[in-house]
Amino acid sequence: MNASRLLISVVMAASLLSALNLGAAEEGEGYTDVGFIQSLEDLLRSQAGLLSSFEFLMHETPTNLNDTLMFLDSFEDLLRRQAVLFDGFEAMLKLKWCYMEKEDQQTFLASFEDLLKRQAYLLHRFKMHLKEDWCDFPPESKIKLLASFEDLLRRQCDLFKSYEELFLMKCGGITIEKFVDKPLIDPGEEVTYTYVIRNYYPLAVYDIFVTDDKLGDLTRNLSLEPMESTSFNVTTELYEDTCNLATVMGKTSAGIVVEDQSNLVCVVIRGGGIPEPEQYEQFCEAQKISGTGVVDISTSMVNKKIALVFNEALAGEGDISLEAERAMSERAGKLLRPVGKEKEMPLNFYESTKMAYTGLTPLTGVKEISSRKLYGGIDANVNEAFSVSEIERESSGFLATTDVTSGSNNSTEAAALKLKSPAMLVGIDTKNAFNGTWGTDSSWHEIFQKNILAHQRFTGTFEADKLIKLHEKVAPGKERRGCDGIDC
Repeated sequence: MNASRLLISVVMAASLLSALNLGAAEEGEGYTDVGFIQSLEDLLRSQAGLLSSFEFLMHETPTNLNDTLMFLDSFEDLLRRQAVLFDGFEAMLKLKWCYMEKEDQQTFLASFEDLLKRQAYLLHRFKMHLKEDWCDFPPESKIKLLASFEDLLRRQCDLFKSYEELFLMKCGGITIEKFVDKPLIDPGEEVTYTYVIRNYYPLAVYDIFVTDDKLGDLTRNLSLEPMESTSFNVTTELYEDTCNLATVMGKTSAGIVVEDQSNLVCVVIRGGGIPEPEQYEQFCEAQKISGTGVVDISTSMVNKKIALVFNEALAGEGDISLEAERAMSERAGKLLRPVGKEKEMPLNFYESTKMAYTGLTPLTGVKEISSRKLYGGIDANVNEAFSVSEIERESSGFLATTDVTSGSNNSTEAAALKLKSPAMLVGIDTKNAFNGTWGTDSSWHEIFQKNILAHQRFTGTFEADKLIKLHEKVAPGKERRGCDGIDC
């Protein structure tokens, strides 16, 4: 820990020396803006090298868990200080950019790019150190380190944006950015989009028009002088989740057509699932088992708050290797797991199994996952059953029923979760190589609307890879119940 504190002191001293040298340089005769910035750039590059050396020593030094956490805290603090200095370097470049020669602009642009690459490498190493001992960290340390890592990535994104702006200021270009005042709204609520257009060309741009892929033509006949920007707002009502892009086109005074496409902006609608409780409950069981003998395992879960019914049983006698997880959360945003080959998404229930079995006594297993209509689900059910003397198996089951926007006070985070949420969903993903009998059944019923039944059964020696998903996208809004509107 003393080494990390010493390095922090060295970095602070280097920063102070930078300020003193630059201040003295300003007073000296013949010292140019370019030399002023070059001095700071050299110091920042040296600092990045020192941080790389610190990271190498941290990696090579044997430590216990407490020491690892202290070193990571120090490393994170150094990275944050570095980001602040990079911020100052970027601000200085922008201040003097228009007064530089083209050759100096190209030199500093390449230098800024190199510094960003060095910072990206250090952030990558920070991530690798986090991953090495992540499972052993206490929950409060995980939250702190994850928040720090997010903040560092956000700072880096801002620097990347500044690099892009400097590049455009040197090479020319027209850009459009899009923002929205509320990422999460109720059905029919108004939102205001803001569009910002900048002209980085050394020539004026005329006949500018802006279109939106969801809102249509927005404005025409704008004009921008070199390095000029403008903005305007559009207000509209939305009734469904909406992600849209804007496009800007125009002509320079030399007759060249220029264009750009904005960032993707998404607005999501509250609702579309069972409301999540403020006081929520969770369950998790994880296990690894390997051995020979009698196997008797069963799990049962019923949770009306998330419309879940789960039953599972496994029995046999033989050689078995088993790794399994069973997790349930009334807040789907707390349980992020993959579904099939898709990325992680918020779920209310998830189970996974990796298993190999061989025995004279058949191994018998059954699994049922239901989303019950009576509890607010979609009345869908999936079942898997087998009786085998040999099996190699990887399987998972999943259920999502809650409205992830109802359990969060952060509208931005809630909107991001809603875009990932598959609610309402129930299903299984299973891969099996077996000798015996294996099969699946699935059903989905809605009175007077639909009745879906699917059955498969195989006996013998087979390999099976199967994905079953029963999904209903629930439209946000109020569900009309019996006697609605009656005072009594």
